[in-house]
Amino acid sequence: KIPVFGNGDVNSPEKAQLMRDYYGLDGAMIGRACIGNPWFFDQVKYFLKENSYLESPSIFERVRAVKKHLKMSIAWKGEVLGVLETRRHYSNYFRGIPNFKPIRTKLVTSNSSIELFDILEEILEKYSNYQFIAWLEIFLIPLIDQRLLIDPKIISVKKTTMIFLIL
Repeated sequence: KIPVFGNGDVNSPEKAQLMRDYYGLDGAMIGRACIGNPWFFDQVKYFLKENSYLESPSIFERVRAVKKHLKMSIAWKGEVLGVLETRRHYSNYFRGIPNFKPIRTKLVTSNSSIELFDILEEILEKYSNYQFIAWLEIFLIPLIDQRLLIDPKIISVKKTTMIFLIL
């Protein structure tokens, strides 16, 4: 048997499950969903095994990952390129935090790793109590409470947010 893998906007554990269960594929290729979200692979594996959601990474885990990402990028490409090439990932690491735009602006405009590490410490101080909530809890639970049905065949994707159309 030749394994068949699906590709294209696998941006939620449900989409990976849909590829496996509904379309009968052997696996799914994941791309953009893991940019700034290296935990996505574990979230998908956990969902497929347990049919429930892995807790979202804390702000501490996110800052630790950004620091590691930045250090590795600088070690590989040097200070200037390392700093510049990691900029595009910061928004994804901290997606969903309210009133984050001023800090995000500082992150994506800084040219100094020292300054970036200081900004990351500021994020820890300011948002240490912030709780990330899985998108399912925000969007799907209220729909289930209203006893609305979701058809897995009808899926619209915009950026990295899965939007289900309700029948």
